[in-house]
Amino acid sequence: MKTTINGSTMVRPARDTPNRRLWNSNLDLVISRYHVTSVCFYKSDASSNFFDTQLLKESLSNILVPFYPMAGRLGYDENGRLEIVCNAEGVSFIEAETATTIDDLGDFAPRSKLGQLVPTVDYSGDISSFPLVLLQVTSFKHGGVCLGAAFQHTLVDARSVIYFMKSWSNITRGLPINVTPFIDRTLLRARVPPAPAFHHVEYDPSPPLNTSISTPNCQAGPKPSSTSIFKITADQLKTLESKATMNGNTTRANRTTYHVLTAHLWRCVCKARGLSDDQVTKLYIPIDGRSKLHPPIPPGYLGNVIFIAATTALSGVLQSEPFADTIQRINRTVKRMDDKYMRSALEYIESVPDMETLVRGAHTFQSPNLNINGWMRLPVYAADFGWGRPMHVGLANVIDEGQIYIIPSPVDDGSLSLVRLSFQEDLVKTGNLLVSIITGRSLEINHLSVWRLLLFTAFTLGMGTPKKPGVLHSFVLFRALLSLLEICQGSPRASPLNYQAFNKDHNGSRIPCSPQKPENCLTSAPPAEKYRRGCNKINGCRS
Repeated sequence: MKTTINGSTMVRPARDTPNRRLWNSNLDLVISRYHVTSVCFYKSDASSNFFDTQLLKESLSNILVPFYPMAGRLGYDENGRLEIVCNAEGVSFIEAETATTIDDLGDFAPRSKLGQLVPTVDYSGDISSFPLVLLQVTSFKHGGVCLGAAFQHTLVDARSVIYFMKSWSNITRGLPINVTPFIDRTLLRARVPPAPAFHHVEYDPSPPLNTSISTPNCQAGPKPSSTSIFKITADQLKTLESKATMNGNTTRANRTTYHVLTAHLWRCVCKARGLSDDQVTKLYIPIDGRSKLHPPIPPGYLGNVIFIAATTALSGVLQSEPFADTIQRINRTVKRMDDKYMRSALEYIESVPDMETLVRGAHTFQSPNLNINGWMRLPVYAADFGWGRPMHVGLANVIDEGQIYIIPSPVDDGSLSLVRLSFQEDLVKTGNLLVSIITGRSLEINHLSVWRLLLFTAFTLGMGTPKKPGVLHSFVLFRALLSLLEICQGSPRASPLNYQAFNKDHNGSRIPCSPQKPENCLTSAPPAEKYRRGCNKINGCRS
């Protein structure tokens, strides 16, 4: 995809704003220190002023008055502590266009194409040289736009970003902002001297991968990775939740959809990674402290209020214990995150001589560990600039292996999307995370076929029905589910040897895929366009 930049400007606040240096809390300082990139896609409404960039820049200039830290830069105080310099230097605003259509982007998975829809941050200078917020409006062929954004994570967390985008869209529509920004971050200041009341396992070093195991993930050298999006329907979530009570006493009162899904993901990722039974694995769970702290943090708070809950377990124990027990592990971990524990966490961070050692990054979440971000209840589709709600909101890039994001559906149908970055060899093992039914029969996935089957699934989820198949289903008919539903539950179908794949018609019947007949198997990954035309083997496609 080729993107052409038509213009770039620095948008500054419309009026004078406070010239001050904003103190950062300990939570701002231990967050990953990069710009988090996101994309919002909007369908054209055929109006003459659809996504008028001049209107957007004017409203952006106005919203930067109450949200003045957004127009600042990073700096250091006299003690070398990172801070926000509120100097009104502005927000970068880029106008671009592409000959690509929105439909060409397929499933909107964070890949290189999406990276062209967000501004590039130049980190070559010192920390005061780059904007904290960068925005890009890209117009597509045949209509539609993408609003790409990059927010410096030290400045804001996800809820603050959504709050800013919603407020900006209100101003664009001529509406007032709902809540006035709360700028003071000293609400999260630790006591002096700090006196943590708990041991904070979340800040202990992440468990390393056992060197004694011989899995592909521990081989030396660079490993190719890929980002995938898996959709889970509301019915599939209900099926998964029903399993929570099959072998344990977990009741609806002490579990949430997030807890159930997180428990299942943790178990299944351990299995897909091929972790040994004696491998210690650590699960990180981001917790929004706004409503848990006392007194509660003001709703307009601008900054990071994300605390980290964490728990560890042996991979073998996770995969063998009842599903309800894994859910209880997560319930206990989340339940302890009250005001007292969170205040203790702030003081623990303050007590560490070198706070830089606590900054989270790729080393924190990589195998054998996992970080699961639950955005199911965030109003991620709230930014309506006057031309309708976005058709898709998501990440432009997932940087760290071991990160999973759970994002709600844009159509409020109860479905969820899982966005995960993982090694391609891990994706092969993730074949065990698919439970598929083909004309009432089970699915066999071998090491040759799984990668294409995974990609095929990504393009076929939600297309057609068993009674009225879509184009792709003309040669492969199956209901794609994740092991997110059945694998790791002790199901006899959980073994890859108990699956059988059919992808070629022969006189009205299906020819099974097998290593002995590779011509019938999905053996590699042709371009996405071939899938749309209906490819059924490596060197041939249906028209």
